[in-house]
Amino acid sequence: APSPAPPTRPISAETGPARAMRAPGLDFACPAASSTAGKSPPRAPGRGWGLRPRRRLLPTSRGQPLLALCLVVAPRAAASMAVELPVADWPLAGATSSDTYSAQSELVACAALDPYPSAVPWAPTPEQAMALCSRFPTCGGFVFTSAAAAAAGGGAAQSSATYCGPQSFVQGAASATTGFAFVRKQYLGGCNERLTLPTSVSHYHGPTVVGRPVCVLLGRGLSMAPDRGPRRASPRHRERPKKQVVVDGATYEVGKDVFRAQDVAGNLSADGSSHLMQTPLGVEYHMPGLSHLVSAQPFALDGYYPLFETAEAAQWASSRGGGNGQFFEIGPTTAHAQRPPKWTQPPGTQVLFMPADGPKIFLGNYVEPFALDGYFPLYRDRGAAANASADGTAQSHGPGSETGHPTWWTTGRSDIFYMPSAGLVKYYGTYEPVTQDPAPLYETPLISTASRPMTTESA
Repeated sequence: APSPAPPTRPISAETGPARAMRAPGLDFACPAASSTAGKSPPRAPGRGWGLRPRRRLLPTSRGQPLLALCLVVAPRAAASMAVELPVADWPLAGATSSDTYSAQSELVACAALDPYPSAVPWAPTPEQAMALCSRFPTCGGFVFTSAAAAAAGGGAAQSSATYCGPQSFVQGAASATTGFAFVRKQYLGGCNERLTLPTSVSHYHGPTVVGRPVCVLLGRGLSMAPDRGPRRASPRHRERPKKQVVVDGATYEVGKDVFRAQDVAGNLSADGSSHLMQTPLGVEYHMPGLSHLVSAQPFALDGYYPLFETAEAAQWASSRGGGNGQFFEIGPTTAHAQRPPKWTQPPGTQVLFMPADGPKIFLGNYVEPFALDGYFPLYRDRGAAANASADGTAQSHGPGSETGHPTWWTTGRSDIFYMPSAGLVKYYGTYEPVTQDPAPLYETPLISTASRPMTTESA
């Protein structure tokens, strides 16, 4: 005959999970895996238990099926690799969410549930009382009176339960005749896995083991009760190298300093002009401005526009805009009356240059235009578009606008946007934003038999 299995002990919320679980309906116990690596399984005094038994734990003919059942039952019943989900008080208005019960011996009375259940179990166990209370959304728990407490009060030695409204329990001194409360709690965020957890409850007449329903988050076998899922390993990519060209010993970034298309380079110039550059291999690029000296592109910073990093570029912008070729300095350290207190771009105290006349200038009130579906420059506010216009007026674009086009946007919205009426080049569906050319995977010089000796193109 096989040796009797060692006794199991209940899983308590205070003492932690048990190391052995009894398979339901079977007269043997399943060994539970240790939660600490390197520890040996527990051994009962005088008999084998765990991985190195002195005597057989199970009969030879039934050992393998029952051991397989252990492997199926144990992972779902074990709480050593799971954590109970957070709970909150049961709402006063009631709820239908997943619930559990917290036994509290210092709570001895409550306000009765209204309406009170018409049919209740006779001499219920705590588990039966929990099942009945969970059927009513407005039940906040119950006060359980054990058979010993009922007998001490002079009544029949049978248990009873008083069902209570939410958050209506009253604290009192425990005595031989008082009951103790099971307060209903709700789980926040649903229920990951529903289990029954044996919990030891201490009261006046001694401890009682009660099986309460719990919602737990099962572990993944890597650590004790992880409360988050595995992290996906994000791919790591090196930044794509920026395409650069060398002209006359100077290095320029393609798509930022020089461009393959003449109209793109001209659009970024203060006066719409550009000049041609050629690499030693004969590849042509276009740079904004009529020459290198005035090739700087105007830029905006903190509402100031057009700004230049050199005085020569600002003078040229003034001349091409119909001015007298004058400029002024602007920055926190300059004497200009509308100077910014500090630039948001480091170092914050740099001196920049603006044309004194010619093109329209903005001193802190510039709004950056945007492009949509080939329309440029667009503004969300009519006032911003009018402020950028040479004559102070603006025109609307979009479905139902003054101009009547476009009849729809690719965003699916019927928004109305605005353009300056004069002073700027306007694009009606033909504007292409400047983007950096995609870097090829391989770049090979190709030998040409044309008049130019060599060109460089992506292979």
